[in-house]
Amino acid sequence: MALVLLIPLLGVVSYGCSCEEPSASAHSAKRTEAIIDRPTWGLPPEIASRVVARIDERELTVLDFADELARRPPAARARFVMPAHRAELLERLVDDELLADEARRRGHDRDPAVAQARRTALVRQLAQRVRETVAAEPVPEEELRARYESEPTRWNRPEMISAQVIAVARASDARRVIAIVRRASEVDRAMQQAAQRFAIPREGIRTSHPLGPFPHPDAPGGGDPSVPEPVARAAFATPPGAIHPQPVAHEGVFYVVRTLTRAPETRIPFERAMPLLLADRIDDAVRRRLDAEAQRIEVHVDEAVFAQLRDPFSARERPDDSRSPP
Repeated sequence: MALVLLIPLLGVVSYGCSCEEPSASAHSAKRTEAIIDRPTWGLPPEIASRVVARIDERELTVLDFADELARRPPAARARFVMPAHRAELLERLVDDELLADEARRRGHDRDPAVAQARRTALVRQLAQRVRETVAAEPVPEEELRARYESEPTRWNRPEMISAQVIAVARASDARRVIAIVRRASEVDRAMQQAAQRFAIPREGIRTSHPLGPFPHPDAPGGGDPSVPEPVARAAFATPPGAIHPQPVAHEGVFYVVRTLTRAPETRIPFERAMPLLLADRIDDAVRRRLDAEAQRIEVHVDEAVFAQLRDPFSARERPDDSRSPP
């Protein structure tokens, strides 16, 4: 992106260089020194530090302009190739500075919401700088391959089924539901109506949402413990869209099982998994480094006071919750 930015920014310098006076060489050197620790997007320091606008005693430099441009997506950056559009963006930057001055004059910078937004921005900026540092470090392929091999179930997914299930108390009721649904022209609606009439409460079983996806009980790593094994086997034995012809008994409950979807087995080779592995490795490294930074600061939490905190949004804490409604 450096060359893309450099060419249009030279245009900014050309119409903004009137702000720079020959006698201000000391100020120019000071500005050049101030940008040493900032990303310059490939711009030479003497160009990045040039002033394009002054607002009272503050100066907006080419690098300030480049930072604003870099925050925009590539399609938006392409718009500012033309000098007139660059001038429009510079005008927006000046307007933002003026509005910020007015906000400070009115005391909005002391607003708790503004303080929280500033903290959030600082945290994100720190995390981004750490992430850039970590991402630039070389990563041995052996490290990524070891991570890949440590998560076999993530990259090798067995065949998966989703199903709709109704739990009923009696086998006769289950057979009746099966007959009703098989004759229905609108199966989804028939299942919902049957559930409202015959279903009994059962943990983990919801007739209004699909159950799963879940693997076959004999799949490597086993099945889904939240799905009764007989239910899973019945779902795998039934074509997608069809209802299992018989009730499925399990622990005194009878299930009506309708198979919804079937996803084939998938295997992601190491080469395709590498970008995700690298991203995970960067996330882990960033988290460790941020935790290490935080541990350098002594923090004390008063557990006794913390234990007395109440939820201010809880209805139980409302002063009028003891009164009966009118």
